[in-house]
Amino acid sequence: MANNSSVKSWNFKFGLNGVTADTKFSEERGYGFLGIGSDGWLEDERSDGFRMQEGQEIVLQNTENAVAVTEPDMPIRFAVSVEPNTYYQVKVTLTGADPEQDAKITLFSEKRHIHLTEKLIPAGEELVYEFNVNIQNVHSKKTGVYLDKMLNIVVLGENAALAAVEIQQLKGGKTLWILGDSTVCDQTAALPYFPLSSFGGVGQALPKYLGKDLAVSNHGESGLQTISSKPHFENFKERIQPGDLVYFEFGHNHKEENGVNNYYNNIPHYYEYIRSKGAKLIIVGPIDRHRPEQYDPKTNSWSSTLREFSEMGRKFVEEQVAAGRTDIAFVDLNAPSLKWYEELCEKYGRQDTSPSYYFHSIQGGEIDRTHPNDAGVDHFAYFFVENAKAVLEADPDSPQAKVLAELLEGARDEQPNPVSDAIVALGAPPNAAYPKAE
Repeated sequence: MANNSSVKSWNFKFGLNGVTADTKFSEERGYGFLGIGSDGWLEDERSDGFRMQEGQEIVLQNTENAVAVTEPDMPIRFAVSVEPNTYYQVKVTLTGADPEQDAKITLFSEKRHIHLTEKLIPAGEELVYEFNVNIQNVHSKKTGVYLDKMLNIVVLGENAALAAVEIQQLKGGKTLWILGDSTVCDQTAALPYFPLSSFGGVGQALPKYLGKDLAVSNHGESGLQTISSKPHFENFKERIQPGDLVYFEFGHNHKEENGVNNYYNNIPHYYEYIRSKGAKLIIVGPIDRHRPEQYDPKTNSWSSTLREFSEMGRKFVEEQVAAGRTDIAFVDLNAPSLKWYEELCEKYGRQDTSPSYYFHSIQGGEIDRTHPNDAGVDHFAYFFVENAKAVLEADPDSPQAKVLAELLEGARDEQPNPVSDAIVALGAPPNAAYPKAE
């Protein structure tokens, strides 16, 4: 490890020749693994987005040149102490614990920001993966401002091992700031990890598809709408830099009278400040629910419960563009979400539960008709990027396309992971593959 007074850097090697599997995180040491030891379950779930129950313990193992999982659903949770509101470039080297076997690895950073999902690493090979992070304090309506003093890397999966981590602090970098509700925010997940029983937010999955030089900083929270989100915006808005982008997706919680109009009328509060900082706003039409009353099996069609919010968001953007502004764009997720539900009903059967594999559920609980799981947000993030590309391809010289071109610079060529046929074969969710309620 090496660092200096102005800009810090770290270079970690793992295994018997480096940081060993029993290196528990401490503030004094400044790095180590979370969740190990008999008291590891006490770790604050806000650290890296994973929560444990009393009595649970993560057990890791050493190889000569890596630290590896002993169970595929109990992760390596590596943390490094950093200063709040600072920016870093990260390089992670992943490999298989057993060099004679393939590895299938899922990689998260920060509060469960998804980078890789079940990525195949052939036997005997390594995968070097790079990304940027912006470690930011976040505001919560429940607890106030949470001081984030950790850079987090989480690795799990079959034969998964972490070989090296390089971290370089940067004096600045480009950020996609996110504002949204429970379908967008950083959701936590229980261990052992099962992606279909976790809650997920679309913002968590965006890093998988966006370029390595664009950090994602998620300031959404469950229950928010465009009025109650203002304190979250206040918390970070002064740290927005010229060239940054802000992702803005709301609608689910505007249940008040004139909710659609309130949504529309509140957008300028955010937009005018964002543009004053030299940044750009991307308004996103909200993903829809999948309630039984929305579905017509005869025509295999889903009606929208949130179309008006999507239409109002588009209307606001088009008005700004007509006025000559070039720092705003619209991307719809409402219509694409309904189209996807139709595709799932064709694939799994014309039932209103067919999309439910991609929404939170757990044995002993009801199907969640609103909140996606990790597999769901993996797809929604992909749809967001693909629809942004469609706007760019349709008219590359349009003002909105130019905004989205900045978002898509260096975008990764990744695909969402479908729910496995083996799980679907067990029946409608939540089936026997799902964990039971805590």
